[in-house]
Amino acid sequence: MADFSFSSFCAGGTIMGVRGRVPLPEREREMAAGDSVCCVGSFEGWLVGVKANKGRYFGDRRRFLMNSFSRDVIRLPLPSGASRSADAYTRSLPIINGSGVLHCTINAAKCVMLFWKVVLSSSPDSGSKCVVAATSMVKDAVKLALWRPGMKSWSVCYGNLHMLSFGKFTTNLLVFEICEDDNGLMVSRVESCVIKLPGVMGSANETWSIVEWRGKLLIVVTYFGEFGHNIIEIRVYEVDCSTNPATFTEMKSLDGDCNFISQLSSKSFRLSHYDVVKDDLIYFMHGRSFDKSVYNMKDGTMTPITADMSEDKI
Repeated sequence: MADFSFSSFCAGGTIMGVRGRVPLPEREREMAAGDSVCCVGSFEGWLVGVKANKGRYFGDRRRFLMNSFSRDVIRLPLPSGASRSADAYTRSLPIINGSGVLHCTINAAKCVMLFWKVVLSSSPDSGSKCVVAATSMVKDAVKLALWRPGMKSWSVCYGNLHMLSFGKFTTNLLVFEICEDDNGLMVSRVESCVIKLPGVMGSANETWSIVEWRGKLLIVVTYFGEFGHNIIEIRVYEVDCSTNPATFTEMKSLDGDCNFISQLSSKSFRLSHYDVVKDDLIYFMHGRSFDKSVYNMKDGTMTPITADMSEDKI
């Protein structure tokens, strides 16, 4: 990735086309010379960029946050923050209603991480209490890393943040409660809630996405046909984690709001903030071309999200 591309929405809810490009800052462009910098997350104009080592199992070399409009850059620390194991601080927590233990470490002496998805709790502007949460997978080892401006290293967890865990027979929603002490961010509690949703006749597989909407947790489920190329149905559920298994209420409306769902992030936004966007729409921007669609919750219709754009421009 040598620069960022931007598009805009028209009144029908589709993307008009590439309207502008903003180059990477000079230092990040030099850093990426000969290699690609991948975007692994975003939040309200801030993009998360990473540059991996030559070998996949050596983890990321550098990570940074960039504001795509002001071009401000915040460079993120490496996951290894200490030269001696004695400097590390570790906490082990049992997984409530689950099996196993979650181990959290700050200032790990040696830690290899390959970020594949990063979410931000808020904009990381000056003075912000933004929390950056990243998931890493290296050789099938999944880790969760937490960081806040001012921390010199990441809080790395092997194993109030929500994450879906898909097993062979069950799907679980992991709920992490996050606190802060003198050492930095740390997980104080982790609970597993079993997810049981009704199936859809004719569905061979499905994809799940988590969205925070007006302080509530939503799960958006897309049901696919036998070969995974045709969407049979889309359902939206509000989740109540106070019980186990968790309880769900199917939603038929977003009260005029819209949801945007992609591989990197999911976000709900108010219609009043955008003049041309219709209400109760869910925008899907996944990797496959047939996933780039707009779902209308009012009438259950799907329309392409792009207008006069080739696939390589999306």
